[in-house]
Amino acid sequence: MAIFNNENCGLYSFMNKIWWVSYDGINIGYYPAKIFNNFANPQIVGWGGVVATLNPSTGVSPPMGSGVFPDRNYAHSCSVRFAQYTNNLGIEDGPHGDSYEKIIDCPSHYSVRDPVYRGNQGYTFDFGGPGGKCGN
Repeated sequence: MAIFNNENCGLYSFMNKIWWVSYDGINIGYYPAKIFNNFANPQIVGWGGVVATLNPSTGVSPPMGSGVFPDRNYAHSCSVRFAQYTNNLGIEDGPHGDSYEKIIDCPSHYSVRDPVYRGNQGYTFDFGGPGGKCGN
């Protein structure tokens, strides 16, 4: 969901293995483990964004988010705040050290900054870019 200068989208998992997607305080998606069984005991977790072109023959990809490269001004590009997960012991943690891998398939047009811990915003990172001719 790309809304410039917006902070109101969330994804939550409770210990009973039910996932909720919310926007602006309204629950808009419900993913119970009994239907989505690959969510029940995940081994990895990820955050990020994906863009896709409507005309693959041109090789031109659209902007990600607002089309601005990440610059730590979280009102400019896409950002994730409170990036965290709850492990099987019920302990919350986030991406730090070498516990994550960045995957950028077109670094001249998209980027992501390393997560930082920002106190009341938790583990936070920003990503995005203007898009352009990335090839296949």
